[in-house]
Order: sequence, then structure tokens, then C-alpha cells
Amino acid sequence: MLPLSPKPWSELTFGCADLGDTRRTKRLVKVAAELSAHTGNSLSSSCEGYTALVTGAYRLIENEAVKPEAIAEAGFQATAKIARQSRLLLALEDTTTLGYKHAVRSELGDLGGPEGSKTRGFHVHSVFLVDADTERSIGLIDQERWVREDVQRGKKNQRRQLPYEGKESFKWQRASENTEQRMGGKMPDIISVCDREADIYEYMHYKLDNRQRFVVRATQNRILVDGELLLFDSLAQTEVLGKYTIVVPQKGGRKKRKATLQVKRKKMTIQAPQRPGGRPEPVTMNIVSAEEIGNDSEDRLHWVSS
Repeated sequence: MLPLSPKPWSELTFGCADLGDTRRTKRLVKVAAELSAHTGNSLSSSCEGYTALVTGAYRLIENEAVKPEAIAEAGFQATAKIARQSRLLLALEDTTTLGYKHAVRSELGDLGGPEGSKTRGFHVHSVFLVDADTERSIGLIDQERWVREDVQRGKKNQRRQLPYEGKESFKWQRASENTEQRMGGKMPDIISVCDREADIYEYMHYKLDNRQRFVVRATQNRILVDGELLLFDSLAQTEVLGKYTIVVPQKGGRKKRKATLQVKRKKMTIQAPQRPGGRPEPVTMNIVSAEEIGNDSEDRLHWVSS
């Protein structure tokens, strides 16, 4: 979050945690500082063999009065306080999985994949704030964790019939609601940046209706209200606004290279999809395309975002 040493960072992040007893908060600050000073190590090794530290840490974890939500909220509020100093913020969102193979994995959730997989765990959706001007990492402003029940496997079509608020995809809107609650009047200075999984009519309608800024990478070639062309086809016929060059970093077998992109933009009114209760109202938004030119290989860049 900040270029601080472990102790002041921990005090800044967790010093205001409401755990029902100031002694618990002090213990949390100490444990977090030890973990921060030994990134990637286990709790025991982070305490460097001091039995009292290890015992105190596990007592804190096992204390039913210590709620993980309270610990997380302290971190979110610390992020919110620092983020208010930035002119413009990017809220980078994504979902990942935390998989485990230890003895108590049966108590965790299904992560998909092969039917007989021994790996089970959590799904985690995180919102990470970055200063748009300096590219400095600020910290987590929201995070949701959940487990998928085994009975949900193979029932994708049934899940589609659920109301929007009951679907897993509602996580995108819920994250925005939580972010706004913590950031308040700073929300107009935040741009949510989401991948293709967030290309959901209801989510984009929510963002537009609440005047929240966002970038969602498009995955669906949606129907437009005006004209006979679909979204991608209409954008392809739009005039080029300009060009710019970016550096594509090395990754895996991909070599580092420069890529020249041509940019297009068009305001479009998108037809809402049919829902069980009828067809909602259309939404109007700017669609932007950044397409690499002078490269016909498979790794050619082409992004379409709303």
C-alpha cells in the first residue's frame, strides 16, 4: 500500500480494527507486522520461533469474537483514506480461485475442473485501487470470498434462470456498491476496469444509471437499436481516430515487442437482452476499439471495450 516498514504499515492498516477489545487489535497489528516482514512464510516461521508470538497469533485466529470481516474492513478503510489523496483512481477488478489439497479440503468448495480433482477452495473477487497518474498501488478497497456448492456443478442453465441479484455475476455490482459506500464523494474519480466476465447488461446499466465510470472488455457481439449491423461489425466500419504505440512485455514464450494500435470510438445504443420479466430498456454508451496494425500473427492485439 505504502513504502513503509512492516510495523508502521501494520499499524496504519489494522490499528483501527474493531475487534471488540483493544488487546485483540494490538495483537492483530503485531501478527500482521510479522507476516509482512516474512512475506510468503508460514505463521510459525514468521514468528521466528518465539513461542509466545505463535501462541498469541493462533489464539487470535481461533477466537470466535474476532471476525474476519472486521479485519478486512480495517484494511479497506485504510485504503479509502489513502486513496482520497489521488486525483484519479483505477479500480482493477478480477476473480480468482484459492485452491488447497490439505486434509480439510472437503470442507471447502468446488473449483470446477476435472470431476475427480482433489483441489478444493474459495472463489475470490477483489477490487484493487491504483493511482492512475503515478501507477502507484494503493490497496484493496473490496474483496468477497465464497465457496461453490457441489450441487451447482453441471447446472449452468438452471443458474441462468435465477434473478440477477441471486447470480454469482452480481459480484461486479456488489463490489461497486461496496466501493461507493467506502469512497463516498470520491466515487466520480474512480474508473472500474473489468475483464470480459463483466460484459453483463445489468452491471453496465447499473454503472450508467449511477453515473459511475467504467471500462469493460466486450465479449458479446450485441444487437444495436439503430441499424442492421451488430456491435463489432458497426465498430469495424467506424473511422479511425488515431494511432499510438505501446510496449508489449515478454511473457512465457512471447517476446517483448512494440505494437502500433489504431483507435476507434462510437456511441452506440445497445438492445437489452430478453429476460424472464420482459426486455429491459436499451443502454447507450461509448464503445472503444484498440486494434494492432501491421501484424497478422496469432498474438495480434485487439481490444473492444465499453
